[in-house]
Amino acid sequence: MAANFFHSVVSTDHLSLTWPDGTQCFAEVSVDINRRVTAIVGDNGSGKSSFLKILAGELMPSSGSFRVPERRGYLPQHASVEGHSVLDLLGIRDIVEALERIESGGVDEHDFELVEGHWDIREHAETVLSDAGISEPKNLSRAAQSLSGGEAVKVALAGLQLRTPELYLLDEPTNNLDRAGREAVYEFLARSTVPVVVVSHDRELLSMADEIIEFFAGRVRSFPGNYSAYESVIAREQEKAVQAWTEARSQRKQAVRKRQEMETRLARDVRRGKKFAASKRKPGMAMGLDKQRSERSAARRHSSHAASVEDARREEYEAQLRIRDDASVFLHLPESRLPQGTKVVELTPRGGERSLIVTGPERLRLSGANGSGKTTLLRTIAGDADAAARSNFQVAYALSDIGFVRQLITLPAENTVWDVVRAANPEADPQRLRDHLAQLLFINDDVSKKCGELSGGERFRVEVARTLLAQPAPRLLLLDEPTNNLDLSTVQWLVDTLAGFEGALIVVSHDEKFCEDIGLEGWIDL
Repeated sequence: MAANFFHSVVSTDHLSLTWPDGTQCFAEVSVDINRRVTAIVGDNGSGKSSFLKILAGELMPSSGSFRVPERRGYLPQHASVEGHSVLDLLGIRDIVEALERIESGGVDEHDFELVEGHWDIREHAETVLSDAGISEPKNLSRAAQSLSGGEAVKVALAGLQLRTPELYLLDEPTNNLDRAGREAVYEFLARSTVPVVVVSHDRELLSMADEIIEFFAGRVRSFPGNYSAYESVIAREQEKAVQAWTEARSQRKQAVRKRQEMETRLARDVRRGKKFAASKRKPGMAMGLDKQRSERSAARRHSSHAASVEDARREEYEAQLRIRDDASVFLHLPESRLPQGTKVVELTPRGGERSLIVTGPERLRLSGANGSGKTTLLRTIAGDADAAARSNFQVAYALSDIGFVRQLITLPAENTVWDVVRAANPEADPQRLRDHLAQLLFINDDVSKKCGELSGGERFRVEVARTLLAQPAPRLLLLDEPTNNLDLSTVQWLVDTLAGFEGALIVVSHDEKFCEDIGLEGWIDL
């Protein structure tokens, strides 16, 4: 996509945000945004959404300044449709109700101020909804819950357009959307002639960006181009960083070796001095002066070599800090292995149609629009009786060893990571379990963290670890929208983890890149 330039629509100067408890969210952010689509990336908790809320006027910074257009269209991350109408989703209820009061004879000055410039707001809304492909565009009082996920996001985006903003601010707009919903967002971005700043972990969306702004390790940096261009820059930087660290480590080892050689020589000289003194070849005063000179020289050499070693250690440490934490998962789970062709699940549609048989170690994608029953079917396969009563399928057969990672993860807040994983496999050898956790990057004190203190990504990792390291080990793994609300590094952790799983896999996901990376081989389309 061509990088069309605007004037600087967003400018921040040393912008900082600190929470009331003193925790720093981000600090000293100075950026100028002048591209058509600017994407903000970074791990969960790095401050991306808070930064966007400041630009939207929803949150005040602790210090610094920023400049944004007065008219802004903001789509928050968790926009609820429950209890709302299409009018609410469009964000124009206040204008329409003011217009209705004026049409009924009202003369309130505030109503006229609200409606000013929007006298045709209803007709405009109907046109925008019709252009977006929404059925019943004239029914603005229609319940928002009657819309599909794709339709709901189309309405929300249409609502932003109605206020003719000079800047769009979108926070994770494709989260929890089916393919139709995601396509609506992509189409909106492709058509927009107004600058867009979007927070996202969606690789497909990020490929449409003209600029990437990265929140990482307390720093904020801008990269021209889309996510692939950004990845290339980071990869080159990391290659140089690793090389610099390797050289610094070699220099440190060399400095330590020289100090050891120097100490060996000094010890040898001391022994020689003692033998020389014992032979009394010089007068006592001369011997004393020689000893003092030798000790001063030794002290200087000790100090010089100690400083060299300390400098080398510091340079090695600073070089290591420039290497990102890109540790990979190397997990081997032979207990999960399924022989080729093993029957895993047999599903019979209600109505007597031909059964669907899944065999191991197949990796399948369960697809369908939001509301088509994908989650219900996964829960049915997992043995949930309530879901089975509502599902369009009956499970004629299923393996007994099933692991299920749900969308909504609940962990006991006061329990540690070790408590949770150990409870799933109480008979396991503790050291072997710790080794497996280390392979999943739960290292040293990580296993002692309380679940209530974990980030969303950490909670997800604990849930996956608890599922995979259970006894018996799952030979069929069910994943329900696993990448929703995960940052890109946690998604990569999951991809690496699943590479060591040798059983069957059924996944519900709208994340095309993730599905490609884990090697899904076929479809079950509802």
